[in-house]
Amino acid sequence: MVANANFHITYVSDPGHGYLIVTSHQMQMLGLNEDNFSSFSYKNNERSPTQYALEEDCDAEVFFQTANELGIKLFVSEEHVDDDHAVRGWPKIHDIPF
Repeated sequence: MVANANFHITYVSDPGHGYLIVTSHQMQMLGLNEDNFSSFSYKNNERSPTQYALEEDCDAEVFFQTANELGIKLFVSEEHVDDDHAVRGWPKIHDIPF
């Protein structure tokens, strides 16, 4: 069980949308995998650990609810850019294997 753990994550946004940036390690600690998320989220395998950009409308909520149910405290920092955020250039979450 991972109760009482703390996760530091970032919420990034641009004029069109927002994404919650989480790592593969954080997802695994919550018992989540790519199948829990829609095709509107992104993945960056070039980072270690792999990073995910979970879209704000549905996928970020799955992460938030699961963390809450497990007693994990989330510390969220925010980043906003005025143009398209770089995560929009990452592959879609289901385009490359886990």
